[in-house]
Amino acid sequence: MKTIHLMLNVTTSIPFSLLIVFAFARFVYWDTTRRGLSQQTCRRWTKYVGLVSFCGFFLSMFVIDNVIIQMNFHLRGYDPALNAVTNRDLFYWQFETGAVISAFAVLVYSVGSRLRPLTSERES
Repeated sequence: MKTIHLMLNVTTSIPFSLLIVFAFARFVYWDTTRRGLSQQTCRRWTKYVGLVSFCGFFLSMFVIDNVIIQMNFHLRGYDPALNAVTNRDLFYWQFETGAVISAFAVLVYSVGSRLRPLTSERES
């Protein structure tokens, strides 16, 4: 039963996850080119945000599946004995977790790229 449940979530989550990963990475690339940073810096920050965002969605789908369920039960006031987790609930929770991790990666980019560039050369 767990295998069927996992396969349903993976097949529905992957297209949406890749869309969000691409959107966050594209935003970072656009912002770095708009600010006039070097191509090497643009590529490094874009790869960083894309990788962290992808890993966030991957972790929420495969690794911390049960942790997300238990955390949402606790935070939203569900009683596990009375409420069943539907595939839609699990999809939303996984999507929220991946989106929060992606937003955190963009926050790290926005602060880190202004404080200290990701290259050895200092850009002015």
